[in-house]
Amino acid sequence: MRHRRWTSTQPPNSSRPPPPRGSDSGNDSPEGGPGGIDGTWVVDTESGEFDFDSATGSFAGFRIGEELANIGTTEAVGRTGEVSGEMTIADSTLTATEVTVEVSTLTSDRPRRDDRMHEALGTGQFPEATFEAHRGGGARRRCTRGRGRLGGRHRNLTIHGVTNEVTAKLQARLTDGTAVVVGSIPVTLADYDIDAPGSPVVLSVSDEATVEFQLLFVPA
Repeated sequence: MRHRRWTSTQPPNSSRPPPPRGSDSGNDSPEGGPGGIDGTWVVDTESGEFDFDSATGSFAGFRIGEELANIGTTEAVGRTGEVSGEMTIADSTLTATEVTVEVSTLTSDRPRRDDRMHEALGTGQFPEATFEAHRGGGARRRCTRGRGRLGGRHRNLTIHGVTNEVTAKLQARLTDGTAVVVGSIPVTLADYDIDAPGSPVVLSVSDEATVEFQLLFVPA
C-alpha cells in the first residue's frame, strides 16, 4: 500500500479528519499550480489508509450521537473505503464531482451495532449512496493563485433511495499530484426516510447526523 505525504493542518492521529473550511459560498479550492490540472480526476483508493480515529487515505462515513445504557452519551462512527468517483476540471475550473459510496460495506467503531446500522440504512435494497455536485448558472470562477473554485453549484446527496439538495463544507488541496478533498454534510435522518436504529442498550439516537469524507483524487 502506497502512502502519500499528509498535508493537513491537523495531525493524522486526530480523532477526526481535518475540519472542512468554506461553504457553498464558493470555497472549493484545489490549491496548486493553475496549469496542467484540466481533465478528469478519479478517486484513489490505493494510497494511504484509515481507521475510526485517523485517515491518510480515501474514506466516507458518518457520525451520529447516541445514548447507551451504562455508558451515557457517545458518538457512533461508521466508515468505509469502498468509494469511487471522479471530478472534472475544465479551464482551471472545477465543474463537476460525482462520488459513489458502497454503504453496504460500512463498519462502525462498535461491531455489534453494525447489523442494526445496515438495517436502518436498508443496505440490502439500497447498497449505494451518491453525492453529485455540478456547476450551475452562477458566475464562473477560475483558478487564482492556484485556487480552483466552483461558482453556482447544485449538490445532491442520495441515501436510502432518497435524494436531497444539500449544503456541503469542503476543503481541497493539491499536493504532489494528488487532490485531497475533505468534507462534511449535515443530514437529518427523517429527510431520507431513515428510522434511527435501536436496541435494549441503545436508549436514544439523534435524528441529526454528519456525513463525512476524505477523498484522494489523481488524474485519470
